[in-house]
Amino acid sequence: MADLIWFHEDMLRATHPVFEHAGEDATAVFIWDDNYFDMAGYSLKRRVFLYETICHLPVDIYRGDTAKRIGQLAETALAQKIVTGSTPNPALQQIMQKLSATHELQQVDDEPFVTLEGPADLKRFFRYWNQARKTAFDINGAN
Repeated sequence: MADLIWFHEDMLRATHPVFEHAGEDATAVFIWDDNYFDMAGYSLKRRVFLYETICHLPVDIYRGDTAKRIGQLAETALAQKIVTGSTPNPALQQIMQKLSATHELQQVDDEPFVTLEGPADLKRFFRYWNQARKTAFDINGAN
């Protein structure tokens, strides 16, 4: 039984540490969920960016409701567990909560892009950016 890696938009890089935490025979998947994208208000440009990025990653792309599709894929593959990246995104956290009710779900933390002084304000990008820009390009303590 191999692990199933659920790739979502907060982990879009081939060097994400999720690969180190999943078993060697793990299969990585991304779910193209139009309803989720609509609910999140993703523009065509953002969807194209996601698609083009995903095409360069070692993942298989499936379409449908994310929670249902991940559950189906885990059952079909007899996955020991579902491994995914941690995220501050409340919608993705809700999906993770649904999945963890029926499957073993492991969240893997990534190295943070920035260090925020308080909780992330995710309502608008510029609110977040005003919090994040102070440390966004901080490399070894030098901006």
